[in-house]
Amino acid sequence: MNTSEIHAIENTLDIQQLFQLLWKGKYWIIGCAALFSLIAAIYAALVRDEWVSIAVVDTPTVDVLGDYYLQQQWLSNFNLTQHSTTDGTSVSIVDNAYTEFKQQFNSYNNRRDFWLQSDYAKKSLTKTGNIDPVELDLLINSIQFIPAASNTMNGDTLSLTAESAKEAYQELDAYIKFVTNRTVKQLNSILMFERKVTQTALLSSLHQQQAKLKLFLSPTQLEQLNAQIDVTGHGKSVTNKQTNDTFSETNLLSFNTSTSDAQLAMLKTKDIDYIQHYLQDNALYNELAASPQITDVYKPYRYLRSPEEPIKRNKPRRLFLMILWGGIGALCGAGIALACCRNSRGNTMLSMDK
Repeated sequence: MNTSEIHAIENTLDIQQLFQLLWKGKYWIIGCAALFSLIAAIYAALVRDEWVSIAVVDTPTVDVLGDYYLQQQWLSNFNLTQHSTTDGTSVSIVDNAYTEFKQQFNSYNNRRDFWLQSDYAKKSLTKTGNIDPVELDLLINSIQFIPAASNTMNGDTLSLTAESAKEAYQELDAYIKFVTNRTVKQLNSILMFERKVTQTALLSSLHQQQAKLKLFLSPTQLEQLNAQIDVTGHGKSVTNKQTNDTFSETNLLSFNTSTSDAQLAMLKTKDIDYIQHYLQDNALYNELAASPQITDVYKPYRYLRSPEEPIKRNKPRRLFLMILWGGIGALCGAGIALACCRNSRGNTMLSMDK
């Protein structure tokens, strides 16, 4: 038998002999598998549980926004405070409200402020009475916003991870309410500012129009004109129908009883639209000044799935860890068993040579 045949025989795997060796070392295999599984079970029992509560939200409907939508829609009629993107395209009222909610939910400061006032986070207080910075950072990162894929109809997912199912649900529900409150305050603040800007712009325009009217109307005629609109500032308003009816032929003649036919013709042909515009702006200004304060009873989102207690723990997966590490222990035990059999076989061969 030549050398190559000898090497071929040595490199041949004898399956039957292998199983015999493993059977002889079965106690090593079972023992290591049980030991590793026990270690995995102890680890799973000591490590922090992770329960994840989720909610799915989407763009709100008009009825959910309620009074805020009505106020914004009314303001948009002035064509002075339109929401627009950087490329100039208009943004709807519901999209603007939902975008603000998403930004508030993702805000690092909001997540931090929420945990600082939460009883759940106060379990991690240090000796100085402050929340441990590392623990606080973990809590902040436990709140996640997962946007929906662009090609799906699913809403955006909100999630929060806690140590128990009940706490995960309670803290997520509390954080959504916390963010909703801040979002509503921010939206109302923006709306009130827009109303103020619109009112200031209208007032400036009215001053300019009054200055022009003084050029071709006498003080008496101007006083009669102002009598047709609300000048008291007590919340009276003139509707569009009233404004149109105000400028009938009879009223126009009453303003110009002392003018010549030439002046009357000039007003009819040149400035009748301007005077009508002045009356309308006065009515809008008084409406704007008398409009009620916006309420905060609305939501800038709608639920597709409201927060609930999770029924399955995410981490640690105790059974999975025990099976995984039990298998690794069994492999280690098999290696030890084969090594022991090889050493015993080598010692037998040496004794036979002697």
